[in-house]
Amino acid sequence: MHGRGVIDYLFNSSVECVESRATPRICHIKIFCMIILAFDLAEIR
Repeated sequence: MHGRGVIDYLFNSSVECVESRATPRICHIKIFCMIILAFDLAEIR
């Protein structure tokens, strides 16, 4: 459940980045982390 909350947070902040066109570097880091977390959780399951 905790991991799911982290993914939701990263996903929401990534969407906000895309919509607001915030600083791209921060957005790419968040999206990159989200992808890594998604793979990690998939491995655990």
